[in-house]
Amino acid sequence: MYRDVQFTKQNRRHWYQRQPQTKRPQFVVTGYARTKAGTLRYQIHDVNHHSATDGQRGYITANSKFVMPTYYQTAPKRIKVISPHGVNAYRQINLTQKKRHYRVGTTITVKAIKSYHLTTRLVLSNGTYITANKILVAKK
Repeated sequence: MYRDVQFTKQNRRHWYQRQPQTKRPQFVVTGYARTKAGTLRYQIHDVNHHSATDGQRGYITANSKFVMPTYYQTAPKRIKVISPHGVNAYRQINLTQKKRHYRVGTTITVKAIKSYHLTTRLVLSNGTYITANKILVAKK
């Protein structure tokens, strides 16, 4: 994370190491900027609640080799629960009216994907909804 769109050592605020899928840092993109050379940068807000950088703002690269969306944009056929705490299935798209809990390692069939505000939800074959967050579920 950098203070300015021009990435230099003096501008660096924090260095994020490559992490396993369940521990990757997450950010909210609040804007876009370009360097003098025209390279795209994301203006971000750090939302990693248990880290020292929680709440900080800055710039990161927009290069797809280093960043990816937190939520699935297309529906995978099957998913596997990778969250150590499991995930809940809900009757409503806003994730209310809990119906069932799936433990880590469970494989689930997905019927569709639906947009909900700035996120996406996976519609399961039984009609319930779960999060499409890649930190909690993975393509099988």
